[in-house]
Amino acid sequence: MLSVLLPLSLLAEGKLVERSGKRPDWIMKSGSEAFAVSASDADINVARERCLDDIKAYIVNAIASNIVSVEESSTEVENVNGAENIRSTYSSELRTAAAKLPFITGISLSNAAGTYWEKYRDKSDGSIYYVYHVLYPFTAGQLDYMIAQFKRYDSEMYGRFTAIKDAYDNIASVGDIDRAIEELKPLQEYFFDSFRKKEVESLSAAYRKLYGTISIVPVESAKGSFTYMLVLNGKRIESSRMPSLRGSDAVASLSVKPDGQGNYTVTYDDTYCYPDDDNYIDIVYSFGLSQSRYRHSFNIEN
Repeated sequence: MLSVLLPLSLLAEGKLVERSGKRPDWIMKSGSEAFAVSASDADINVARERCLDDIKAYIVNAIASNIVSVEESSTEVENVNGAENIRSTYSSELRTAAAKLPFITGISLSNAAGTYWEKYRDKSDGSIYYVYHVLYPFTAGQLDYMIAQFKRYDSEMYGRFTAIKDAYDNIASVGDIDRAIEELKPLQEYFFDSFRKKEVESLSAAYRKLYGTISIVPVESAKGSFTYMLVLNGKRIESSRMPSLRGSDAVASLSVKPDGQGNYTVTYDDTYCYPDDDNYIDIVYSFGLSQSRYRHSFNIEN
């Protein structure tokens, strides 16, 4: 483990004017039980927060480095330079994913083994800045625990993906499609390897295409009413969204209601419709970026 070191030139330009106590011997040192970080800023609170950020980054890098070192990668089939570039991207994205984990975001300076700060006056312009030091406990056992936690969390995330994938052939409503697409978004952001990213992209695209395959199928018609159902891949589905309705000029009082059995009934007033007119009702659903349309034409008996 290597400590985060400050540039020596920075300290050389400043005069020590105050410190929080006796200078500890752990500054700029690390061991098997803890590591030290340091940061500087004109605002002591900012310097302290930078130390916290460095602690999180250090632990994330430790987790990611260990995972990358033990996992097999498909980059072996690439040329050397290509493999290195892909591996570097994989490692970087893995670090981004690890940084969002609860046990990383929950790291606090309240758990520090030691803190110490010094106040300096810059010799060139008289400005004041602080150097903040933190000793943070971090053992091999803690690293192993965090790696296990990361892998458990990662497995859970992939489990969410497989559940959404398995549900693809058992859609009962348009809402199922909506939810699947929304649930895939955070997975797309989380997965740090190209294989799983592509899996999510493909499944999300497949779900979006379903919108365009929903059809309006007639069930029955009567004077002043028309009943239909929504069908996806040969199966009846339901929708909480109601369609827009538009009738020919003489059609009035258009409305649509679900009948509770998976059908939808459009009612209308055809009082002023005539047999020779082109009498119809257009039913239009907007699903995602797609539309499902159906025209119900009807005759008026003399």
